[in-house]
Amino acid sequence: AIEQIVRRFLHHIGLTHRVSMHTAQRNPVETEAASTEFMEFMRRKVNNMNPDHVVNIDQTPLPFTFHSNRTWTKRGSRTIHIVGSTSDTKRATLAATCTMSGKMLPPLLIFKESQNGRIAQKELLKFPEMGFYATQKKAWMDESMMLLWIEKCLLPWKNTLPDDTTPLLILDSFRVHMMGPIVEKIQGI
Repeated sequence: AIEQIVRRFLHHIGLTHRVSMHTAQRNPVETEAASTEFMEFMRRKVNNMNPDHVVNIDQTPLPFTFHSNRTWTKRGSRTIHIVGSTSDTKRATLAATCTMSGKMLPPLLIFKESQNGRIAQKELLKFPEMGFYATQKKAWMDESMMLLWIEKCLLPWKNTLPDDTTPLLILDSFRVHMMGPIVEKIQGI
């Protein structure tokens, strides 16, 4: 009942609930053929593979503050402005890895700080042992963090597989994934 009262009141004074929209860089129709071709290629590639032998990694930023994409504005407004906080640069990066069967490998969580700072020296030691933690000056997945992920996450997973297994690692075209030392290290394990 209270929710209905608030809705009627807001409607009466001319406000409506709006959601900010994101604009795609390209129309999905433009990428449909390439996406379909890629999906068919991947289906053929993994067709007879054990789902536990196919692994994928991706990174995502984890901001410490989450801004709502909803606001109240006058009905009929064409442009909606939402202001974020000044702490947008405070974040961490999560490197999540899972097998095609859905099993999760230990995550790598990267915090924004120098490698010998307070977080690395005091805080990370208190974190749960269910994942791996590191610091990087911008909390990015750079070459050193990727090498750490290979050592701490990928290599232990690979060592659990039978010796005659050829696993498949699926990576996106993120620049650090294609660096020579990274490719060599992955091929060497």
